Amino acid sequence: MFSEEAVAAAAVLSSSPPSAAMTPPATVNDILHQVGQFLLLLHGHILPRLLLAYFLIYSIFIKYRHTSIAAIPRSDLPGPKGYPLIGNTIEMAQRPPGSTHQRQMGFHNQYGKVFSLTVLGLGRVIHVREPQVVDHILRVNFWAYEKGGYFRETLRPIFGDGIFSADGQHWRWQRKAASKIFNVNWYRSYTSTIFRQESQLIINYFNRITDTSLKSSTKSSTTAATSETATTGPLVDTYVPISPVTPPREDRVLLDTASKVIDLQTIFYLFTLDSFGRIGFGESFGCLIDPEKEVPFAGAFDRLTANLSLRFNWPFWRFTDWWTGNDKQVAADTKTVYDFAYKVIRRRRALEEKTGVEGGGVVHDLRDDEGDEVNKTGAKKPGVLSGSGKDLMQLFMEATDEKGERLTDDGLKDTLINFLL
Repeated sequence: MFSEEAVAAAAVLSSSPPSAAMTPPATVNDILHQVGQFLLLLHGHILPRLLLAYFLIYSIFIKYRHTSIAAIPRSDLPGPKGYPLIGNTIEMAQRPPGSTHQRQMGFHNQYGKVFSLTVLGLGRVIHVREPQVVDHILRVNFWAYEKGGYFRETLRPIFGDGIFSADGQHWRWQRKAASKIFNVNWYRSYTSTIFRQESQLIINYFNRITDTSLKSSTKSSTTAATSETATTGPLVDTYVPISPVTPPREDRVLLDTASKVIDLQTIFYLFTLDSFGRIGFGESFGCLIDPEKEVPFAGAFDRLTANLSLRFNWPFWRFTDWWTGNDKQVAADTKTVYDFAYKVIRRRRALEEKTGVEGGGVVHDLRDDEGDEVNKTGAKKPGVLSGSGKDLMQLFMEATDEKGERLTDDGLKDTLINFLL
């Protein structure tokens, strides 16, 4: 059937070696394996490095050239240029304690009433000194400016759920309650009298240390020197700035007889604390009884406010607090402030149960040297005392929250501490 030539050709083909196009399956598998190994090598070593290099180049030279990472771009706002990825973090960290206001005023003078800067961990911080903008943020359109997670997380360990750390409906209730309480009539009938009485304590202290200083000068000086001291007096118009992060100490000296300088900053701080202690809790903290001795509440309160200021200017405060052990001091100071608040609340609750009146029905008699209040004709108003009124504790114990329920002890504590601060 087949010719001899065809049979011979078939024999030659069957005996010849396979061509390149006819690669055995084993060889194809080897090639696929090598390609897979190459791709794994590329993905495991080169690709992540390429992506990281691209991210760094893009961030440093394009997106975060002068701002901290993750900061919201605002090319419309002026402000100091920062470093790539960290913004103005180094500048904020290097400033000396107590210079926040001076630094901000310097920026306002340079960049205007509104400027911004960026800090690592905080993002973009906008500073405003324009009354209309402040009114828009704090009153007209406040609902649109929530404090945010970082703000609440930073303040909540101290402020709880008070007005400074609250958002939404709870904040609206606290603001509404405060607007009803802080009115002109309440201020005139209650707080103004407290301020006058506390001011008298300062005057008494000034008179006491002045007399002591004069007597000391008389004993240790000549007649001419004594005459000069009596003429100039121990109080001079000299201001010694005190860092707000330095708390009062038990051995503090408010009058330096050698330089004739008095520490008015600390005295006014104690005056404010005692005054608002009476306004809020109906009790003075006793700071002005002997201003040269530290009251535990005053020291704790001062350190807490200083720590709060640092937290908003240093995004790594958690690490530094842990590293330095300051977190333990903050916890102890917070406990001191909370214990005082709870002590007053428990005492009021007990009085409430005893009298059957909400809040205990506490109305303070703040009659001062001016005597009874008089009407326009000059006649005394019967039954009305000058400065008689309710403190914040009484007013908030009579109030109800946004759900129509009375405030719990924790709610009272948070509310009063927020208003105190």
